[in-house]
Amino acid sequence: MKLGIISGGVLLCLFIIIGCSSDSEAPVISITAPNDDDTIRVHTSMITADASDNKDVEYVEFFVENNLVGTDSSTPYETSWSIASYDNMEVLTIHGNAHDFAGNTGQSDVIVVAVVTRGQVSGSRIDTVYILDAAWAEMSIVIANAPDSALVDSITVAGTIMHQQIADVDVYLQAPSSTEYQIWDNNFVEPTDTIMTILFENEDINGTWLLRIYDEVSNGLQGFVTDVYLTIYWKY
Repeated sequence: MKLGIISGGVLLCLFIIIGCSSDSEAPVISITAPNDDDTIRVHTSMITADASDNKDVEYVEFFVENNLVGTDSSTPYETSWSIASYDNMEVLTIHGNAHDFAGNTGQSDVIVVAVVTRGQVSGSRIDTVYILDAAWAEMSIVIANAPDSALVDSITVAGTIMHQQIADVDVYLQAPSSTEYQIWDNNFVEPTDTIMTILFENEDINGTWLLRIYDEVSNGLQGFVTDVYLTIYWKY
């Protein structure tokens, strides 16, 4: 009888200890970047958060438009995400969830951001380059202000070409990667005309672009090119 009382006391004590050790307090989390109402202009952006718990935070989840984009189990809590799939100037919601080891979850406030996924850059050469008989002429235009990771969506090239026999002239555009397209082939209707739009989709943008003009007929006739403007529409 005495032994049974002692056992019962031990069991009661264990029950009390287990009950006192239960955790029902949820973690606290806040998004630290980006800020509410920010406009994001980079291809890959970081989301960061502060999270704390009365015990320990197990991991943090990050959501864009309620879609999970990343998790992190150690401080600083952060994840990267790409804005490439969103429409230009689309407005998005971001929030985070923090989880502790007891299964409690805390949610941050929702922040709202806009994303820039389209834009344009341009360059020009307004000097004159002569197109000699049966020879190549080149105009180089350097583009250096396109965003990192931006790719060509489309390109517009405009310029003035004067030649004594315009049917002699072929025109090419070469990207910094050396990809080259023939954008004009003996189909001018006037001595002065505008080179039309052409796509170099998914080419890198920054670097030296070349407008290359070839006088293909050796007949003693020549000309010049001047006032060349290159506009590149970019995308993520």
